[in-house]
Amino acid sequence: GAEDRKIVAKKESNDSNAGKEVNYDVSPTPLYKFIEGKEWNEALKRCNDTPEEAKVWVYRLEENQSNEENTVQGTEKPNIRWRMLPIHVAVIFNAPIKLITGLYEANPDGIELPDDRKMLPLHLACRVVSNVNVAQFFIFKSQSSLHATDYKGRTPLDILKQYRDSANGTDEANDKKANKNREALTRLIEEKIRSNEKKEIASKSSARSKKLQRAEPTESSTEPTAELDYDEYPTVLIQLIEKKMWEQAITRCVEVPQEASTWMCRLQEIKNKRDEKNDVRWKILPIHSAIVLHAPVEVIEALVEAYPQGLRKGDDRRMLPLHMAFRLGSSPETAAVLVDAYPTALRKKDSRGHTPLHILKAYRRKYMKEHESGKKKSTTEMDSNRKKLIKFYLGGRRYGMVDEDSGDRLRKYDSDSNSDDDDSSDDDSYCESDAEEGLFYTDMFSDIGKLTYRGISSFPIIMRDTLACRGTSFDLGS
Repeated sequence: GAEDRKIVAKKESNDSNAGKEVNYDVSPTPLYKFIEGKEWNEALKRCNDTPEEAKVWVYRLEENQSNEENTVQGTEKPNIRWRMLPIHVAVIFNAPIKLITGLYEANPDGIELPDDRKMLPLHLACRVVSNVNVAQFFIFKSQSSLHATDYKGRTPLDILKQYRDSANGTDEANDKKANKNREALTRLIEEKIRSNEKKEIASKSSARSKKLQRAEPTESSTEPTAELDYDEYPTVLIQLIEKKMWEQAITRCVEVPQEASTWMCRLQEIKNKRDEKNDVRWKILPIHSAIVLHAPVEVIEALVEAYPQGLRKGDDRRMLPLHMAFRLGSSPETAAVLVDAYPTALRKKDSRGHTPLHILKAYRRKYMKEHESGKKKSTTEMDSNRKKLIKFYLGGRRYGMVDEDSGDRLRKYDSDSNSDDDDSSDDDSYCESDAEEGLFYTDMFSDIGKLTYRGISSFPIIMRDTLACRGTSFDLGS
């Protein structure tokens, strides 16, 4: 498995293959030839079966040089035409992220080793700029690569800007995908550099004590995140979630945790502006999508572990994962994971001023109205889950917490004293119009496409139940 390969790679990091070189015209490695031929499946299989080849340098001499030696150990070759590791070659030939990950596991040091032009894999990825996921992988795996310079003294960010500027007025300027990729990578690298600088300044200025009972980041955390156009380059993690490949999604969270912090955006077409996409139409994290698709609690736990800060992040409507979980009737186990990791979420408001508790109150009114009118009761699994959530969080139970953002102790919430609860003053403001403006807004599912619609076969039931949340206050727990 992946973990076994990592262990093997570490044990063999100083073996005879580290630094070994072969002449391309005499005896190139099979791994190199598979990559050169773009035989990705064969290359990945070779990498798994023979990981030591990921550490072998392949070089080529100038045409007027002798090809007698096929292996050179530490000797200087001033007339080398080029010299690269398999991971350098894989970037140049636009290899998929799966192969890049395999090469990294076989030779972790490779992403910080330069080719004959002092270019790291990140330099090459910023020059080729065809696969944002590959470049993003290097950015998060190697901090030093951000500031490394090639033979011309250029950092990866310099290369992005240089190719952007040189493309102006040429046919390359019309390559919208390349331009979008450069813009996305430029923003990510700049944000990553700023974040690292802030952390360095903070660590030098004070050594704050860590007296938190849970390893939870603060609201002011500067953890870098990426925002990618869903139509152009969805991450592997988001694709696994939308296909409900839960086991693979959990594995992905462990192996590539940065994808849990990557925002998926769909941009709004702006007319009369060269058909460019500028305004964000919707914006979600993988944990938002997982909750919408009713992922198992194990998936939610993996996403929280990979990116705890995601529990504090609202979508484009400022809806936290807990808002969505209560609205969509997630399992009590899922709700428990979200609340235990970030209890203050119970009091956080979305763009309409509603807290997750408001959502439960609205459904409590709906279910009581059904009971009083004698109508057929809602009996879906989501309804069953909501009733359990209502009983626990509103049914006369007292849930005390500390606001991690301010440090103040919040007054215990008790549904038996609705009249003096600070949430009850605007409780009635949550109705069907707000529900429609919240999670289910106009054209959401036509926009979000396969990301959510494909996974929610009972969408009409969800919509009908959500829009029916109106009525008078009552106490389900009595």
